[in-house]
Order: sequence, then structure tokens, then C-alpha cells
Amino acid sequence: MYQSLLSEHEKESAFSDLCTRFVSAEALPLSFLYGGTRYHGFPSPFVTTRAEDSDQVCWTARHPDGLCATLHVTFNREYGQCEWSLRFVNESEHDSSLLEEVCSADFSFAGENPTLTFATGDTQRPFKDAYAFSNTELPMMWGTTLSFMPPDCRSTVNVAPYYRLAFGNNTAILALGWHGQWRTTFTAGDKTVNFRASQANLSAVLHPGETLITPTVCLLQMEGRDRYRAINHWRRWYHACACRLVEGELMKPKRFTGAWMSGRPDMNEETMLEIIRLNQEKKVHYSLFWMDAGWYFFHDDVSLPNNISYWSRPGTWKVDTHRFPTGLKAVTDALVADGAEGLLWFEPERVAKDTAFYGREFCFSAKSFASEQQNADMGNPVFREEMLAAIDKVMQEGGIALYRQDMNFKPNLYWEDNDRAQGEHRRGMTENRYVAGILAYYDEILRRHPKYPLDMCAGGGTRFDLEAAKRCIMLTLTDTPQSDTVMMQNMRLGRNEWFSLFGGGCPGEDLYTAQSNLAPFYGLNPSLNYLREKDQSVLNAHAAKWERINHLFYADFYPLTAPSPEETVWVAWEFYDPDRGEGFVQAFRRKDCEIATEVFRLHGIDPASDYEWEELNTGTKGQIAGAVLCEQGLSVTLPEKRSCALFVLKTRKG
Repeated sequence: MYQSLLSEHEKESAFSDLCTRFVSAEALPLSFLYGGTRYHGFPSPFVTTRAEDSDQVCWTARHPDGLCATLHVTFNREYGQCEWSLRFVNESEHDSSLLEEVCSADFSFAGENPTLTFATGDTQRPFKDAYAFSNTELPMMWGTTLSFMPPDCRSTVNVAPYYRLAFGNNTAILALGWHGQWRTTFTAGDKTVNFRASQANLSAVLHPGETLITPTVCLLQMEGRDRYRAINHWRRWYHACACRLVEGELMKPKRFTGAWMSGRPDMNEETMLEIIRLNQEKKVHYSLFWMDAGWYFFHDDVSLPNNISYWSRPGTWKVDTHRFPTGLKAVTDALVADGAEGLLWFEPERVAKDTAFYGREFCFSAKSFASEQQNADMGNPVFREEMLAAIDKVMQEGGIALYRQDMNFKPNLYWEDNDRAQGEHRRGMTENRYVAGILAYYDEILRRHPKYPLDMCAGGGTRFDLEAAKRCIMLTLTDTPQSDTVMMQNMRLGRNEWFSLFGGGCPGEDLYTAQSNLAPFYGLNPSLNYLREKDQSVLNAHAAKWERINHLFYADFYPLTAPSPEETVWVAWEFYDPDRGEGFVQAFRRKDCEIATEVFRLHGIDPASDYEWEELNTGTKGQIAGAVLCEQGLSVTLPEKRSCALFVLKTRKG
């Protein structure tokens, strides 16, 4: 399914073009300012060596004063892709000169009529925006400059480092891996567009032996300017080459339920076991049980205070054995017996006052904040080892299968204060060390618990750069309420252009809301009282429809409409797997839309085949020619406002 869309000619052409960018030391696609001198590539006085092995190239460049730079590049011929990262280390016994404006990408594309498509990220309360995760296309006229930077040090707040640049008869797809605050700039010249990418704020000397890393840069190339082909070229590469796999495959879709504990002292081992028992009795089938914030002690053997948001008191990573006498093991044993597994929430970077880690030497305070919380330094290996030991103990003894990482604060103020405390010329070094450390932390958790990817959250979807995307899924797409159907629909239109491994859920029985939230990881999470008092037939019916389509969420994706903040329109999208000859279409007539019928021209369909279709919400069935779906379209009629359709399509046999 995930084979490359490129022709053999395109593969060779892209590989040749990508290799050409890394042949000459003086023309490498990077730049920096060192000791007041601007360098592009590694010209004199740097002394360079080049090593090549299969589809990898490594450049090493040494400055006479002891600064050593390493550029490591990997190529993927099949997908016309390459990826590189730049690193500096001070090998001398004295401080280096000032290193600034370090761009791991600084190069140009040449071609007529360039247009740039850029992705937005998740938005934060109270500034929720109906265009979160949308994609915007703009012409890059001569003299145009577009710059992007998240407003704090979470990598996909409001903006996201994912781009498609069409130029001439070609398309380049660009992505950045930086788990902090990055900056990208596109500048249009005469039939050219220059691209630069860097850590946003860096101006520092390196102490002896100190290392500085830079954002990872990913580049895919293809011929043509077809938007749909570019979307699926990226998706296929990501699924085949970048995702964290489970037993050699993408993580299978999962239905989840769970126990939300925040401010709920009644949520304990006994009530969790009751939830599991009620789910069994009422034939609720799920494979993942989510245990969120609140399972830990406040400090020592003192439970968290009642009637507070438990997520706001992290920092003592020991299971509260007053509420969970077996350390969660009784819960996970019951889950395993029911064919499910447990997920557990952690937020190791934030340390609340009076918790076990608060006030330790590796915790930062921010002068502009009251001292109610600190930022634990992920760049400090002592802290990482202590935290890993605590987490490993909880996960091993509790039988936890999947680790969830959250981050509910803005770390940049803490990092900036710590930079200033180090003296002059250290701006950005706390962040740089922190980013390197947290990636090492993720990798160690994955080494110790290799079955699944991590689950990434940061108050929703505000931290999903490429380095996160290689290691994580994202069960929480956003903290926007799932009942906000306009945003849930718009987010699926935009987010699926880049990633499918995310979650959704339904806060109640409403079909329109349930289908606005469909995703590979699907949560139907009734309250304990709902479980006690009602049957689950409606929620189970929602889940049964999800079961019919969940194997197709990683197939090719086609947005059939644009996202819109208006309630007066239709929105629709399509997933289609050409290998299976199977797909599905979701369409929504919003609550103020006066139009009862819309026609959507489908993509990827074989025009020579006939298709059987079924609309799952009404049970109606029929047959239609592939040529009609491609050329005329699928006609969808929804007589009622605020209603939805879910069409399953499959190639007719015989």
C-alpha cells in the first residue's frame, strides 16, 4: 500500500538533484555566523573531509580554533527523499567564538510561478481557531518573504513546520524536526525561492567539549504540481519510512475507553475495575484503557487534595497506593483478561510545588512566574536517569503498555532565565541542550518499552514536529472540545494531509458529533454513571461503523472540500486504498446549510471498475461505475440540516 508514487525516472532525477546539493563543501545547503564571519557551507578556513557509504554522506569540517562541525545526510532513492542534521562541538580547551544564525537549511529552488502551501498547528485556549491544522496556499511573487515561528517553545503551537513548495513543473515537500522553538523563512526572488530553517533564538559561545545540535531537515521531491499526489507522496513516505512501527507494521487502529481522575477522589482501583466489568457486561469492545492524570501521590505518601485539577500537581512519580493498592496491576491484569491494555499519563517536565522533585538542582524557576511550578531540565542527565527509573518502576510494576507524554506549560520563559543566569553569549543553549535531552529520554523509554510508540500530547496537538512524529502517535489531536464539530471536521481536513495516526472521540450519543470525530484511535468514553444506568447500544452502533472503516485511515487521503468556519456549507473527504480497491467518503451538511444535495468528484478510483457502495448511516446500498465517480462524482443527499453520510466503496468482484 505504501509503495512510492514516483516513476523510475522521477526517482533517479530526484536522487541526482538531492545528491548534487551535498557534493561541494562550499555549496552545502546550510549557513551560520561564526566570530562575526558569515559562512555558507564550509569554505576556508574550515578543513573538510567527506565520507560516503551507500545512501549516506557525512561531511566533517574543522575550524583552526577547534570548532568542529558535522553534517550527516541520508538519502532514500525510492521516495526521492533526503534528511540531514548539523552538529557543532567545541574540541578546544577554551570557549569558542560566538556562533549565531545557525541555519541547518539555507538553499534555493528555481522554477517559475512558485506557490507555497504551509500548515498551521493547534491553537490554545482561549484563542481556539476554526482554521487550526488547516493548510494555506499562497503564490510566492518576487519580493515576497514568509516567516514562521511558534509563539512559544512547543513546536506546533499555531504553526507547524510542514510545507509544500511548487515551482516550475516540480514540487518539494519540506519538514522540520525541532522539539522547541524553530524559525523558517521563504524568500522569493526572480523565479527562485530560498528556504532557511533554524532554532529561532540562538547566539552563544560553546564551552570546551560542549555540543550544539540543529533542527533536522527533511526534503522530498517529485515532478508535477498535483496537490493530491503531493499529499499522498508524503503520506506514503511517512507511513513506510518514518513511523514508529509495531511488529513491522503501523500501529493498528484501536478503540479506547478510560478513567478520568482529575478532581475525582472516588476514581480508584475499585471503580476502575467496575468500569472494566460494566464494559464486559454491556459488550463494549475496546483494546486500550486510558488512565489520565491523578494516579500518583502528591508527596511522600500523601494523596492529592480533593477537588483540584490533578494534572496541575505533577512531580511525585509514585503510584498512590491508598487509592491503587496494587500499583495499578489489578487494573491492568483485568484489562489483559478482557483483551485490552493500559495507557498511563505522565508529565515529567513540569514540577509542582511541594512534590518530590520540586526545588531540586535540576529544576528551573522563571522570575516572571510565581514559584508554584518549575521546569525540570531534560538536558540534565542526572534528572533523566532519576525520572526514567521512576517511570520504569511504575510501568513495569503496573503492567502499563503505552506511555503518554503531556506538557501543559510554556517552557521558553524558564529556558531564557536559565540562559541569562549563565552569563553573556548563552542565548538558546538551555533550549538546545533540553531538546537533545528530551529526544534521548523518548528514545530510552522506547528502548525499555518497545512494543508501542509513545503518545504525544502538549495541551493537545501543540508539539508534533517531525522528531515527535517519528516516535509518537497523538491520541489527543487537540484540547478543543470534541463537541465543537466545525473544528473537528476542519482539523481532519487539514491534519490528514500530513498525519493519520491520531485519536478522536465522542462525548455522547449524537451521530453527527461521533462521525465528526472519527479517527484511527477512537474513544467512546461514557461516564461511570452512564455505564451503570444505560445500555451501550447507541455508542456500540457508532463503534460498529468505525470498525467497518478503520483499516482505511492510513490509505491515500483526498480533501473534497476546503475547511470553513461557517455552518452554512458542506465539508467532505475521501480515503482510498488502490491496492484493496476500497475506500470511504465522509460528508457533512452543517446546521445552517440550505443545500440538500452535493456532488463530490472522487479520486484514486479505477474508472474501468464497477463499485459497490453502502451508506452506513441509512443502510442503503447500490452499484456505480468507477468512471461516473471519477468524472461526474458521488451524489450525496442529506434531507436534514446538521446531518452526515458515511459511504463505503469497494470494487465489485466478477
